[in-house]
Amino acid sequence: MQRLLVVVALITGLAVNGYSLYQGLRLDIPRVELNFDRATVVAYLMTAIDLVMMQAILMLRTRYRLVLYIAAFLLSFSALVLTGTRAAMLVYPVAVC
Repeated sequence: MQRLLVVVALITGLAVNGYSLYQGLRLDIPRVELNFDRATVVAYLMTAIDLVMMQAILMLRTRYRLVLYIAAFLLSFSALVLTGTRAAMLVYPVAVC
């Protein structure tokens, strides 16, 4: 059951971050909203999803989990920056550490 939860957390995190990067970089949307009405709501939802994804990466049993952790942090923080919510940009690195 734990492996299933780890896989679901990783897929969800990658999907949310991938779609937000697609909206921000490919569609040139100034503030990523992910079909919600406010970018701030998206930023806080992404923060919660990304924290669960980061915990799931730490639970992996591979020797490359630190490299994956750093790559996931860079991916998720980049997606979070595209929302334009300053408070989430400041809180997320502290919460990850």
